[in-house]
This record gives sequence, structure tokens and C-alpha cells, in this order.
Amino acid sequence: MTTLEQISREIDFETPAILKVLAQANRYLDTFARLGILKKARLGRESYYPNTGLINLLLNIAAIHRANRTNDRDE
Repeated sequence: MTTLEQISREIDFETPAILKVLAQANRYLDTFARLGILKKARLGRESYYPNTGLINLLLNIAAIHRANRTNDRDE
């Protein structure tokens, strides 16, 4: 048996377990979206769950940092 055949058999063995984990993760993400913690966005057949609160926080921190650098140059 070649290494490629071994890898293929290992993947076939692990696939059902991986699919169960992915299904559970999707249920958690859908719950977070329902609660308003995350936003669910669909693009084609894929679902994305951007954390808009975290994105906004990071953008605000970046804006504050830029403003502080500008103020420091003005002094």
C-alpha cells in the first residue's frame, strides 16, 4: 500500500467525524446570528458570519490611533 492510499483511507475514516463537527459549528454560528451577536451573510452557497461588533471596534481603534498621530504631529 502506498502512502497516498494510506492517506486516502485515513481521510475516508475521518470524514464523518469532521462533518459532525462542522454541522455542530454551523448550529452554534446560526444561534449567535439569531441572538444578534454575529451577522449571517450568504454568498452563493456559502454562509459567512462576520462579527460586526468586533470589526467596528477595531476600525474605531484604528481611527483613534490615526487621530492621535495627527494630533502629535500638530503640536
